[in-house]
Amino acid sequence: MLELFDLVDVGAVVEITYQPVMLARYGDGTVFLEVHPDPYRLSGRPEAQVRDLLRTVGLEHLAGSPAVRQAIQERAGRAVLISP
Repeated sequence: MLELFDLVDVGAVVEITYQPVMLARYGDGTVFLEVHPDPYRLSGRPEAQVRDLLRTVGLEHLAGSPAVRQAIQERAGRAVLISP
């Protein structure tokens, strides 16, 4: 929180979301995956979260890709391109 405090203006509206796994899919077909550390361990195994999320959007064929496996392993919290 201390890091974020200096990044926003006083009175700015912010939203803090607890979402260790996120997916962004763009109209041009590019897909990005973010896997963050889960300090509270409330979301279950990241492998299962990613697989379920990919299945939900019809991209389950990407679940075994090297980029997805690396994003899960690293849990770096940054967007990783996972589409071909």
